Amino acid sequence: MAAIPLNSAWFRSYSKALLTDDPIARQIYVKAALETIREALLQSGIEAEERTAISVAIAELNLIEGNEPSAKAS
Repeated sequence: MAAIPLNSAWFRSYSKALLTDDPIARQIYVKAALETIREALLQSGIEAEERTAISVAIAELNLIEGNEPSAKAS
């Protein structure tokens, strides 16, 4: 956990996606978080522990994205 910069853009975006209660907003935040993470992965100097955390974050966001009820389903 020490290698994960909690103030990094990808972690803040990821946290926002996880912590929002509104399903529609969550979909927007998940997409934004995935884009922010992709941008972070293009940067050099990311340590192995942070890359592992990023991989976990991507997996969780993909699960949310796939399991979130559609606004049209209601």
